[in-house]
Amino acid sequence: MNYELLAKLHIKENAQLKHEIDILRTRNDIIHNEVENLKALIRKLEDEKKKLELELEKTIEYYENKLNEDEEENENKPFTYYT
Repeated sequence: MNYELLAKLHIKENAQLKHEIDILRTRNDIIHNEVENLKALIRKLEDEKKKLELELEKTIEYYENKLNEDEEENENKPFTYYT
């Protein structure tokens, strides 16, 4: 009789463990999907950052060139008190 009770308890415990395993697998899948989504988002943000850095460098270069042109233009003009 004790063996029958132990067998029933074991079956019940085994069923509970299987249920917990299913829950943990589901959670694991969800977490892996979220990790992949976050990695993709990080890659996208890094690409956008690189693009913005290039745009900033081009803008800085443009204004530096513009400033140099203005300085050269001012150097070429003769200085008078009336300008």
